[in-house]
Amino acid sequence: MSINAGKPSSPWQALLLSAACLVFFGCSGAPEDPEAALAASAATADTCTISSSGTDDVVRYLFCSIAGNRAPSPSLVAAHSDRLRRYTGTRRGLAIELFRSRYAASELSTQIEGAYLVFVGRSPDSGGMSYWTNALRDYESGDDRAVKLAEGFTLAPEFQQRLPRELLTGCSSQGLEHFRNSGIDAAAFLRDECIGWARDRRELALPSGRYTLASTLAVQPPSSLTIKTLNKTDRCSASGWGCAELFAADSFYKLYPAPKTPGSWLVEINSPNVVLDGISIHGNHVNRARAVGDRPHVTMYLLAANAENTTIRNSTIKEAVHASGFTIGASNVRVERNNIIRNGRHGMWQADGITVGDVSNLTIINNYFIDNSDVQLIFGGCRNCIIENNRFRHSESLIDGAASAEIMLQAWPGENSTSGNFTGTRVRGNSIDCSRKRLCNFGILVGTQVVSGWEDLGGDTPAFGGVISGNAVSNAIVGIALDHATGPMQVFENTVRSSGGWANYLTNPNGESSFWLWNEPIVVSPRSFASIRGKNMSDRLDFVYGTWSYKAVLSLTPGFPLPETGIALESAPNPGLYQNVHNLQPPKSNGDRVELMYLKLFGRAADPGGKQYWSAYLDRGGSISELAQVLTLQLEFTSRHPIDTMPADRLVSLMYQLLLERVPDAGGHAYWVRLLNLNAVGRRDLARHFADLPEFRSSMGL
Repeated sequence: MSINAGKPSSPWQALLLSAACLVFFGCSGAPEDPEAALAASAATADTCTISSSGTDDVVRYLFCSIAGNRAPSPSLVAAHSDRLRRYTGTRRGLAIELFRSRYAASELSTQIEGAYLVFVGRSPDSGGMSYWTNALRDYESGDDRAVKLAEGFTLAPEFQQRLPRELLTGCSSQGLEHFRNSGIDAAAFLRDECIGWARDRRELALPSGRYTLASTLAVQPPSSLTIKTLNKTDRCSASGWGCAELFAADSFYKLYPAPKTPGSWLVEINSPNVVLDGISIHGNHVNRARAVGDRPHVTMYLLAANAENTTIRNSTIKEAVHASGFTIGASNVRVERNNIIRNGRHGMWQADGITVGDVSNLTIINNYFIDNSDVQLIFGGCRNCIIENNRFRHSESLIDGAASAEIMLQAWPGENSTSGNFTGTRVRGNSIDCSRKRLCNFGILVGTQVVSGWEDLGGDTPAFGGVISGNAVSNAIVGIALDHATGPMQVFENTVRSSGGWANYLTNPNGESSFWLWNEPIVVSPRSFASIRGKNMSDRLDFVYGTWSYKAVLSLTPGFPLPETGIALESAPNPGLYQNVHNLQPPKSNGDRVELMYLKLFGRAADPGGKQYWSAYLDRGGSISELAQVLTLQLEFTSRHPIDTMPADRLVSLMYQLLLERVPDAGGHAYWVRLLNLNAVGRRDLARHFADLPEFRSSMGL
């Protein structure tokens, strides 16, 4: 593709360009010679001055520094000054337009050289020239190339440092009040004046009220600031009342020619170290869905965290039309104390609550998810993440708020595939209640795409690693489903209540039932047994319909062997409450024992070298209790569990949890705490003593 495509293709085009430039921006009557333009840029870049922050002076300065026009006509200054005063234009927007008008007809190389001279006062280095040449070579229009250059350079740190302070005063209280609750598009004002040209700003405090956005509000580098509601320190309500609300205009959507094309976000965080605190983001689902109608290939998200060290807290994210309310594509993101509410509509325009790509060190804690219509919280991979103490609920009166799943750990296949790696991740203490109408297919789903019907949990999307423990699931069609776990994964001490049994499968927003299904409260695919073999799972079931079994089992008789693995179910100790009903056979080889020890203590699969070394140690007659002691003294363990300094009662509880995989009984807990306090047992020896207990040795097949 030619990089000269932006040059005038005919004398008539050149005449039109020069006329437009003359009328709107005070250019000379003929297109500026490229060499002359560059020379003028170099000459004027550092010689323009500004005496005040008044709009007239701001306009004159920008004409001088960007357009090379030292003496714009009074009428021209008045016209642009009026736009700034009435907030129909922005300072940054004027700078972009002036550069575009000056360089739209130039070759790409001249445009890049001009951008460097105008905005940063120097010639481009070879790396910069190469970067922009590659970034812009596919833009056929010289106008488009000039705009992209100006958009990038007006946010560059080197340019921001050269901006006179008089140009940084656009985000005034009067300006915010002009847009608040007015229905006027505030996107450009907030993006350019309050965030883009806010060199020294560390906080943007918006008065409570609605700010309508008809285009994306993007936080771009180098902006690193906190965006919050003025004078508010607690969490936004579900309605968003009392918070600054970023509201999608009816016209905010994009149509794409084909599926799987990039979507549009209402708010994008593309700069690191940004905090969103006490902000409501409203997708205006009803009006925007009506505006789109039944046109295909529309993807409309609300919030994207695309940069590291982003924090989203005390906020409400609600009413996305389609796709997802909130996407996370960066590591080291923290999401806490938010309301994720009613994104999409089940059976129509479905949307996840939060969609996580393939990241690490993500924290999602103490959030409230309600009536998100596809999956409330879905992951493609998350290493060393904490997903803790979140609540998932459904309103019985809102059938279109039903979800395919509440929490889903999986890997996306295909062109944008993800790893499905959850090593070091903890999913714990989450509360799931799908309401008496069973408005979720799955409470917790691992390792598969959601499919219609769960007689066969198909799909080729494996997941592995991590711990799922201490979660409570109620009123799900299937409480917990494990399918295609291709590596070690711990699932224990979860509670499943009033799930499984007969449940009607809802197919439309009116709640009409197409058929009824018999489901199991916990479903484990046969292909997952190889990965969880030897794991003493201890999920608690309170199941009003009586007995249950693995979906893979062809009989409801406890003890029936699975034909593919030979692993059998055990009989339940008492009817109605089933504990340890799916104990699996203990490991039979030292290699499996080492694998299970790594899983218990490190929450991950054993690395090949470690597995080989310790398997050989056990084969030579080494002690499993000595192995437990050595592993608990490793930095990987002590960095998470400081056994030398934590209180004795917590240390004992930790040994019960990790090695015996149960809550300590009162007598046993008091016994070990007393021994520690009397120094009868050393803290560093405690794991060895627990590993000598018959209960532990039995679980290891010894």
